[in-house]
Amino acid sequence: PAPWEERQFDPHGSMLAELLIECDATLLKVGYLRRLAQQRARLPRWQDLPLDHPEGLRDFRACSVLRGEELRRQLQGASELFVVSHAWLSAEHPDPFGSRLQELVEEFAVLRAKDCDLVFVDFCSLPQVDKLHEEYRRAHRQGRALPADHQALRTPSQEACFQKALARMDLIFASGISKVVVLPDLLDLDEMEDPYTPCRLEYHQRGWCCFEFAVALHFDRIVSEVPKKLRAFDPLSLPDMVHAGKVRFLVPHDTDKVLSVFERTFYARKKGELVAAISRGKAEQWREGIGIALKAYSPSVRRQIIQALGDTCAHGFMGDVSPAMEDVDCGVRAAAVAALTRMATSLPPHADPLGEKVAAHREALVSCLGDGLWQVREDAMVGLGQMNALDMHSHTVAESLDDPIPAARVSALSSLVKLGDSAGMHAEQVHRLAKDDQYAFVRDAATTTLEKLGRQDLLQELLEQQERERKANQKREVGGKESALDEAARTLERLHAQLCS
Repeated sequence: PAPWEERQFDPHGSMLAELLIECDATLLKVGYLRRLAQQRARLPRWQDLPLDHPEGLRDFRACSVLRGEELRRQLQGASELFVVSHAWLSAEHPDPFGSRLQELVEEFAVLRAKDCDLVFVDFCSLPQVDKLHEEYRRAHRQGRALPADHQALRTPSQEACFQKALARMDLIFASGISKVVVLPDLLDLDEMEDPYTPCRLEYHQRGWCCFEFAVALHFDRIVSEVPKKLRAFDPLSLPDMVHAGKVRFLVPHDTDKVLSVFERTFYARKKGELVAAISRGKAEQWREGIGIALKAYSPSVRRQIIQALGDTCAHGFMGDVSPAMEDVDCGVRAAAVAALTRMATSLPPHADPLGEKVAAHREALVSCLGDGLWQVREDAMVGLGQMNALDMHSHTVAESLDDPIPAARVSALSSLVKLGDSAGMHAEQVHRLAKDDQYAFVRDAATTTLEKLGRQDLLQELLEQQERERKANQKREVGGKESALDEAARTLERLHAQLCS
């Protein structure tokens, strides 16, 4: 697996839930699969799943499968999510005789899965073509296509959902809530007869299986026993194994699609090589990989690539890094602001003769002054200061003097000094911080700022206030001591009176 910090991704399943809802995917209840296994049934096709509650029952426990917003609620609740990676037993159906379902239920018992836990199985969770339909089989034998609206095929909307899911299938096996169950065994192949076509390729020889396994291994999501033949499997070897013919896709046109999706994991895993190449000034030679790594699921990978580009002032990648200023991860946003500032301030004149790139970055920094993370806001102010652009946004900087984060208030004070003459109009705000802020280091920073602004009148007022407070404190201390002496004297008088009596 990848290092721990690079495996931390989608810890609450919010991204996964969004994808599944967008693709109209279905999750099955473990209890439902157990009931099917007791009935000696087989894995059902997506289109054949029951979607309605049993009559008279409306609670979650009565559901066999979940879609839509209920799916989101349960994923982010107490239910576990099991994602199944399995070798289809036939080209027409992954589980012709129900043996795969039986095996899956037995694995759930080993994993101590609860009936309310949820399961993703490709055949059951996404729209499928009915390859057992008589007209589909006849057309397949004759080498012709069915009409687009034939009932054996996916509808246009179902096909669109299916393709969306395929384009982000790695997310399903990478999410922090996914518990991947690997079922590699080939079952019942010698018992199959028409209409089934047995798939005899081993799990470790199949493209989809190796893709799912590689992603799950990288993110350390596998909870079942790892097959012996895959214990030494290196996810980075998947593209080479496909090109060498050692791993094959049962549907050949899936090859390029899957390898394209796998690039996110592939280049995230090569993050060390990418950072090293950037540090050696060879970023352009790795442009494709760097661009893909900037979209890696792991915020840690995105952040490290951005920091490396910033450290080397890789000006050619400003356009690639700019979108990261709106990244969902606050650490990535902060890294992007700092990196782009270094790039913009070191940009040679001939690389930006009209100043368009610098101007665009300056405007982007202004938008970051309202970011929800104080570190991003601070880096944006520092960046504008380095670009001598703070004076155009003095009011925005002044608003940061009221920032709830004390460190951000200090940063705003530092930036305020760089505003020049326009800084003087905010002296009263600075004076208020020096006088009333609850943190001593903020008060000290505000006092220093007043000195730099040349506001001796406010400093004198501040000193007079501090002197008044000092005298008041001394008076309270003396009063407290006198009060304590009086109390002691009264206590002695009481004791004396008791002894005399």
